[in-house]
Amino acid sequence: MNNYSAIASFYDILTDNVDYGKVHRFYSQVFEEFGHHPHILLDLACGTGRLCFAFERDGIDVIGVDCSEYMLDVAYEGKIERGSNALFLQQPAHKLDLYGTVDTVVCNLDSVNHFAPKNIQKVFERVALFAESGSLFVFDVNSKYKFENLLNDACYCSDCGDMFCVWTSTFDGKKADIRMDVFERAGELYKRREDSVVEYYYSDEYILDLLNRCGFDLLGKYADFCPTPPSQNSQRTHYIAKRRGSTWENS
Repeated sequence: MNNYSAIASFYDILTDNVDYGKVHRFYSQVFEEFGHHPHILLDLACGTGRLCFAFERDGIDVIGVDCSEYMLDVAYEGKIERGSNALFLQQPAHKLDLYGTVDTVVCNLDSVNHFAPKNIQKVFERVALFAESGSLFVFDVNSKYKFENLLNDACYCSDCGDMFCVWTSTFDGKKADIRMDVFERAGELYKRREDSVVEYYYSDEYILDLLNRCGFDLLGKYADFCPTPPSQNSQRTHYIAKRRGSTWENS
């Protein structure tokens, strides 16, 4: 399991191309479209908590869960800086254990692709266990197009002045192995750190079957943080699902 020990402190800089305002607006539009009014929201695989703070500004009680203590250290610093009341918990998603139920669950920026095949059903089962009847579960997964065209034999560089990162990725048809080498300036030299992560490809058919087995009804699918259906060239598919019953039952 990757803990982002090398890049956690640089993560927000390295992902400054992500428009979190757009991400937040997309979720707000989804909630409005389906007549949903979140009161207690779980951000699963919350990372450094940037989306948590955006939801909190909407008057929503927020719980952020992530398996990386290093990412949560950054989130906690943000919490102190903002005077936030968000609750952050360090837990692997397939062992999710909350103090009570929630009415909304989000899992964004292809975090679902980080869940290994042996664990992904457990993740959905745990979400179902703590999701109230009628709760919304909104998440996205990377498309086959993205794996084959953007994560296969790929190399990307991020230059942030005194620090830069080289990302390399290969895709074998089932998973993408991604390596991140971070170089931080230390005087006249650079200090090198490295991290690696695996993203697994999950087909649309598999995700739909998984939702059904774990007690969710599909309400809709969108592409790339836009209220339009996915196309062959979409980089990700967003799933909007609704919790059927009050408890999850193994079927």
